[in-house]
Amino acid sequence: MDVIQKVLKNDLCTGCGLCSSLFPSKIVVNKGEYNRPVCSKKLNGDEQAIFRTVCPGINQASIKTNSSHPIWGPIEKCYIGYSNDNEIRYLGSSGGIVTQTLLYALDKNIVDLVIQIGVDKRNPLESFSKVSRSREDLLEATGSRYSPASPLEYFLQTLRDNPNKRIAFVGKPCDCVALRNLMSIDNDVKNAVKLIVSFFCAGTPSRSGVRRVAEALDYNVDIPVENFYFRGKGWPGKTTLVQNGLSTTMEYSRSWGEILGPTIQSRCKLCADGTGEVADIVSADVWHSDDRGYPLFTESDGQGLVLARSETGKSIVEKMVINNVITVTDYDIEQLSKVQVTQFERKSTILVRHIAKQIGGFVFFSMSNQRMMAAAKYATLYKHLRVFVGSFLRVIKGRM
Repeated sequence: MDVIQKVLKNDLCTGCGLCSSLFPSKIVVNKGEYNRPVCSKKLNGDEQAIFRTVCPGINQASIKTNSSHPIWGPIEKCYIGYSNDNEIRYLGSSGGIVTQTLLYALDKNIVDLVIQIGVDKRNPLESFSKVSRSREDLLEATGSRYSPASPLEYFLQTLRDNPNKRIAFVGKPCDCVALRNLMSIDNDVKNAVKLIVSFFCAGTPSRSGVRRVAEALDYNVDIPVENFYFRGKGWPGKTTLVQNGLSTTMEYSRSWGEILGPTIQSRCKLCADGTGEVADIVSADVWHSDDRGYPLFTESDGQGLVLARSETGKSIVEKMVINNVITVTDYDIEQLSKVQVTQFERKSTILVRHIAKQIGGFVFFSMSNQRMMAAAKYATLYKHLRVFVGSFLRVIKGRM
């Protein structure tokens, strides 16, 4: 069995699409419940070695720095903030930080184009990889997209079509890992990519989950969908379906918490990096909380984490602040566990979930520099035992 078949058999694929970009004559991305590679020809030995290096499903490496927090990863600067452009702040998911960063990079000629995910206008329930070169392009891609997406599916083809162009990339943390892995073996890619931006990710839901959300919004299959967005246009923003000029909406807490979240793909349950550790700049929701510390999802003006993970990211964030592009205040990263509870618990228990997969499924993969032992100290022995037993049972039942 070749390496791709092993990845698929053991539910380790993240759906990033990079293998299709690397080997387009042999691999295409099938868009079923999740995005998965389909091979028309077997990879040769050299190609399989490349695949083993770049695939984030089996090589989810982080970056080792002196500034790494055991849970939250590399940190150069940490703020909470929002875009000073009211339109971007309103349309974006978390204060518009991601969109504003990309626009700043384009405006200041740091990059020439952005590779990111946007809404598929032919079917707004779907997402697709797009190239943005202007404010208008970026605004079309604002807001979270939770349908399965493969932002690296045409990455190398885009590079070849845009020679000598400086590129910014936006993707899920696993997508960014795949790109960093590729940059480690391809100098042309390393020289072209000037900025990597990510966000906190809780997993990729299935297309069935997306359809169930649409159906809960009275989706009519016989009427074209004019617009569909999961979040944005407020904070957190409502999930909205537009057909025949009429809008139906759903609270974010229901669309994600009750419908989409339970359908995330298996590999996401073993993720050691849901926080974009290899990106230059990361944003995330920093929810307002009640007196007990529980996050509140009431609609309000957007705000988000502004986390610079590299010197490149630190420089851009500082310049955005100086140029009054974003408004920020210092943020104590130790407070993040109170509002990003899922990310905190996943990282602190990744060691036992990893062991459960190895023992229960005889499956081995690399998570180098993920600080699993250090992160484990943030959870109790009881928590580790409970997570291990639950994970082991899911593994032997084929659900993880």
